Amino acid sequence: MTSPDPSTRGLSTRGLRHRGSRVSGLAALCGGLALLALAVPLAAAELARLPGASALRALQNGEAVGEDRLHRWLTVEGVALAWRPDAPGHFRRALAQMALAETAPAWAVAGHLWTAEDALLRGLRMAPGSALGWSRLAVVRYRLGAEPESVAAALERAVRLAPEERQLAPVRAELALRLWPEARAAIGEPLLNRQLRLAWDEAPQAIQAAAEESDRLSVLDAAFKAR
Repeated sequence: MTSPDPSTRGLSTRGLRHRGSRVSGLAALCGGLALLALAVPLAAAELARLPGASALRALQNGEAVGEDRLHRWLTVEGVALAWRPDAPGHFRRALAQMALAETAPAWAVAGHLWTAEDALLRGLRMAPGSALGWSRLAVVRYRLGAEPESVAAALERAVRLAPEERQLAPVRAELALRLWPEARAAIGEPLLNRQLRLAWDEAPQAIQAAAEESDRLSVLDAAFKAR
């Protein structure tokens, strides 16, 4: 068995207290917005060479992808990874599992998310500098009901690796608002304030709703006063 990369130490699934998947009233973390934000666009020529290209393209366009199509995608990704393991392949497998979790019955959601977490950890051992991978891991762990400190640790890596990534900012900002004490302790207010402002530029309604639901309107207001 391969030893865990130091970059993922402390973020293994062992020791997590499972409290059931979190369900948010806002779609950003539990619906298409999160998947759209976390499916980074690729050039058409590059996308065409990937396993499951049509399913990935559909997610990038915000389209619904059926369960059968997602399972076919997972099959071809599995074959490709068996032939040549790489971090992007593991990250795509995680995205497919996250998509399956969106429409799965309640009893099956956690299984898809645990599988997604495992794929992300495998990918991050190969590419510990992937802000996208760490962002997906933070979302998955939040959905699984992981300890807030575990979610915040993944979020911290994601933010520090790519603090100006606008596409990822809304999902990361929503997580920060919902886990504010832990996120502030791990990341610090200056970086989080910047994330909130970037996220507001990209998805103001989603960030406003997240601030209201998490009772963090004062946090959002302070982020703009700190410009």
